[in-house]
Amino acid sequence: MDLILRGEINNYMNLKTTYKTLIWIGIILFIAGVVGDGNSIVYLRQGAVLGPILFVIGTIIWIPIRIKKPILHAFNSDQYKSSADALFAFIINNFTQEFWAFCIAFGMLLVIGGGYSMKSSPGFQAAIDKIQYDEELIKRIGEFRETGSLVGGSTSPTEVKIDFSAYGTREGARVNIELKKEDGEWKIIDLKYD
Repeated sequence: MDLILRGEINNYMNLKTTYKTLIWIGIILFIAGVVGDGNSIVYLRQGAVLGPILFVIGTIIWIPIRIKKPILHAFNSDQYKSSADALFAFIINNFTQEFWAFCIAFGMLLVIGGGYSMKSSPGFQAAIDKIQYDEELIKRIGEFRETGSLVGGSTSPTEVKIDFSAYGTREGARVNIELKKEDGEWKIIDLKYD
């Protein structure tokens, strides 16, 4: 019986370590990916995609564990050695590790969802059509391959003012473009590469 209990505790601790590791590595990769995509750093930008995947896997492991064994509240002081231990455990276990992790998860949703909605606009597609064969961009990044997930700016049916990363066969560059639709055709008002 004691062996079974010890095995369950070890399994719980292994799963706890696994989900915390996945969640925090996912957050760190996501932040590095956003910074990399914002600065057109090719080898860092994949973190913006890989980070949320690891975060979701960690969360899927975390939810059943938290349902089976909820964190003790600080007011259950009989479970702790002292009131200070109870307060410290409550802050560390609830606030720091989970509250901020899920605040960042909300940020992940905003960045990914906002980037996806901008990319699905006709103005964004017009911007891609205008830049993918631009000679200056080809000299900088090589043959155009794709855009990053971090898209900023605004788009409407007649005007687009956005910035995003464009990646090619050699490297990446940040694109700032302003388009205006005149007589059914998109025209470049301003175009800069950082």
